[in-house]
Amino acid sequence: MRPSSDTESTRQRIELVEYESCEITLSTRDVRELLAVDPRPIDLTPCGEPGRYQIRAGSHVGVVVTTGTEIRISPKIPLENVFLLLAPSLVPLHMHDQLPGFGENDDFTTAFAALYARVVELTLLRGMRSDYQPVEEPLTALRGRIDMAQQQRSPLLTPLHCRHDEYSLDTPHNRMVKAAALRLVALPGIGEGARGALTQLLPPLR
Repeated sequence: MRPSSDTESTRQRIELVEYESCEITLSTRDVRELLAVDPRPIDLTPCGEPGRYQIRAGSHVGVVVTTGTEIRISPKIPLENVFLLLAPSLVPLHMHDQLPGFGENDDFTTAFAALYARVVELTLLRGMRSDYQPVEEPLTALRGRIDMAQQQRSPLLTPLHCRHDEYSLDTPHNRMVKAAALRLVALPGIGEGARGALTQLLPPLR
């Protein structure tokens, strides 16, 4: 266990390895927020002193952030091995050379952000997947079919309230890809290399 100070925040920062434990001070609010996480990444046991708790990491790795505490849990095996197990076909042979931000520190979340940026970059080079999406909009000419319920509410004949399918990049799958990138960029302490790589990819994700 290695407690440290986060210069960008007033949160206390705790670093654990899988199944490692330590004793820390937590506010009532932090305890409530940790217990609300599902699935729960750590076990929380009160100690004899008020406000003191023993926390024990389980098999989950990553970062848990509450109002006053940031807990980072790293895997027991090297990060390269973790990612090879997760996605062997997507992981480059020389990660430190080919993934901006990988290896800035030993943190799993930072390394995952670097790998995710690389995967998204390759996806953009191949082209994002498009699909037909349902669209409802008022038009001056008929397209698709008329939304009769909506049209009957209008006192005018035009515009026509139409329903149609449009071939678009704005699909649920692509929105999840962008949402994950935005979530990673917003995480504290992921490193400037990974954050910069992800930020550059956001405009092409629309």
